[in-house]
Amino acid sequence: MKTHGKKMSLPLMMMVSLVILPVLFFSCDQAPLFYAIAQEEAPKEPRLQGTVLFASAGGYTYAASSGSGSILSYDNTSNNWTSTASPGGKIRGLAGTNDGTNSYLFALTDSGAVRYRGSSNSWTTINRGDSSGYTLATIYGTNVTTDGTVFVGGFKDSKYAVFYSKLSSGSYSNFTLLNPDIGLLHGAVYSGTNYYLATGKGLYSWDGTTGTSPSPVAGSGKTITGIIALPPTSPTQIAAVSSDGDLFYGSGISFASADKDETFTGAMGHYTDGTNQLLLLGIQGARDTTTHGYREITLDSNGVISSTALRTPGNSQPSTVDNEEKYNSSIGKYPVIAIRQVSTTGDGIIFAATSRYGIMSCRDKKWNFEE
Repeated sequence: MKTHGKKMSLPLMMMVSLVILPVLFFSCDQAPLFYAIAQEEAPKEPRLQGTVLFASAGGYTYAASSGSGSILSYDNTSNNWTSTASPGGKIRGLAGTNDGTNSYLFALTDSGAVRYRGSSNSWTTINRGDSSGYTLATIYGTNVTTDGTVFVGGFKDSKYAVFYSKLSSGSYSNFTLLNPDIGLLHGAVYSGTNYYLATGKGLYSWDGTTGTSPSPVAGSGKTITGIIALPPTSPTQIAAVSSDGDLFYGSGISFASADKDETFTGAMGHYTDGTNQLLLLGIQGARDTTTHGYREITLDSNGVISSTALRTPGNSQPSTVDNEEKYNSSIGKYPVIAIRQVSTTGDGIIFAATSRYGIMSCRDKKWNFEE
């Protein structure tokens, strides 16, 4: 005898479908989301919050939150943080120099004063000199340990000028005008023979002769947001980036360029794991994305650029991290405005300043906020 079960009514079938289909869709389509969440490190509380300023001098990395009155120092050997005496006022910029024997830390304060301290650890104010009457906005020290020159950028009457002060007998003289209309200063390095300035009107080279003006690097007439000397200890190449995505690299006043289709913040850092060397470039993605962080370029055996290929950290090795997804879910979510390696032991330690979100560090090839 043949039996027949009851057929499911059409309305009931539709109701069951409406319940099952979203479950199937969610379980399949959201798998990448669950994977991404699984890669995230639990965020720590940053030791310094807001926009962080960096400077290096004498085996120490100095850091301060912009607008605060205190400075922290990080011993690059013992890996310990300590407090540093305040220069007075709110800090708007930090810089460091060395003269081959002593190191000097500089602070630009909200009053427009530039103060420095050397081995005595007491702060001394540099006389304004030619910069009197200007609003000082930025400060940069040169990189090479045999030169102690410091540069500041200021503005007056809609023009941006650059001034410098050289070390003489252990003290800094008045600021001297270098160029009265060169654009806002975004960085300064020394190649061992020439100084190079990153400004709002391009990349400039200066031989250091008093009374002479810096020469523009051909083809660089745009806003240069960052600059670095490669390799840092004995430079043979200068690299710089523009806000609209150009990478410049070379020496003298002859530079090659490459359009990298990125919004470079100006953050530039050198990284080594003891064998490989990388150039790190801070980026800022579109406003409605979380594609920020930094990009890497592999340097050649001499520590300079030979290929300009950019890659996302962790995408391939050598890299500062070993996992691209964990990079994307950590520092990749924040624009990086400064980046530097502070230790080369093991995989090394890297510090980064994010735009408004505080200080981050990369330890054991993993990024998190620095506690």
